[in-house]
Amino acid sequence: AAFVELALQVGAEAGCGSLEELTIGAPLVVPVAGGVRLQVLLGGVDEDGRRPVTIHSQLEDAAGWTQHAQGMLIAASELEPIERMEQWPPAGAQPVSVDGLYEDLAQVGLGYGPVFQGVVAAWRAGGVVYAEVVLPEQGRVDVSRFGVHPALLDAALHGIGLGGLLP
Repeated sequence: AAFVELALQVGAEAGCGSLEELTIGAPLVVPVAGGVRLQVLLGGVDEDGRRPVTIHSQLEDAAGWTQHAQGMLIAASELEPIERMEQWPPAGAQPVSVDGLYEDLAQVGLGYGPVFQGVVAAWRAGGVVYAEVVLPEQGRVDVSRFGVHPALLDAALHGIGLGGLLP
């Protein structure tokens, strides 16, 4: 979620503040001691008005950089309209139990603290999982600092744990 905020902030400063796509390849592990340098690289505008963005980190006193994310930024006026959902939950979708979701995710190495446990309901239609997420109360401090609160954005991805894609 922090990678999304970084990419959006850099894009906004360069006039392309909408994120078309972002692929996260490696998590950023913050060491207990020492610092971490972050580097956000924004490429030139292509013929479609898109700009590539990459996010890297380097541990203090380390020689190499680790790439964490890559994606494409675009001006908001270039985005295609998103199909609006007229009904919630989606028509024909079947409820999926979210009981034990965060325990299951922890078992495969994806542990989340209480602020990041925002999935409250889910539905499935074929191979698509729809998740309803809320920002837990303890995360609602200073929410105006964010376009989308990182914990809420991250929770929106947790439906993947209900889609049968994890072991």
